[in-house]
Amino acid sequence: MNPKTFETLKKILVERFAINPAHVQPSAAFQKELNMDSMDAVDLLLAINETFDIRMPEKTLEEVHTVEEMVVCIQKHRPKLS
Repeated sequence: MNPKTFETLKKILVERFAINPAHVQPSAAFQKELNMDSMDAVDLLLAINETFDIRMPEKTLEEVHTVEEMVVCIQKHRPKLS
């Protein structure tokens, strides 16, 4: 897991969704532990796409359940640096 990507995602969660920074851990589940609903998930996806300049499909939300899984998914969608 990329620490820089994690910190950026954590910043989005804290600033946009008013989540306590102490609760944003790699193993934290978006629904169960961070109390995010489906509308929050869509908003998060839009924020991620904008922040990281990537295009993750909405179906990603069905497959990603934790902060760590989202970090890995962001990394997969980022362009490879040559």
